[in-house]
Amino acid sequence: MDRIDIGELDMLSDGLNCSKGRSCYGSGFTNLCKVEDIGLQHSYVCLESRPYTQECSFAVPFGDRHFCKCPVRIHIIRKYRK
Repeated sequence: MDRIDIGELDMLSDGLNCSKGRSCYGSGFTNLCKVEDIGLQHSYVCLESRPYTQECSFAVPFGDRHFCKCPVRIHIIRKYRK
């Protein structure tokens, strides 16, 4: 696995309004939300049981699912498979 580049993640998150305070990588990747790749280029399915109650600004409801649109989280799953 590639070594995680925090500077790269900082650049991706610069200017984002993250309602979770960028806790995904601020926690050393111990507080990552669960997502699933279903083949969409810029979105992953959010697997959190209640994403809307966690006040995630990147959880977008569509039908009976929520999609993760966070560029930082998407980068982490694509590059580091976490």
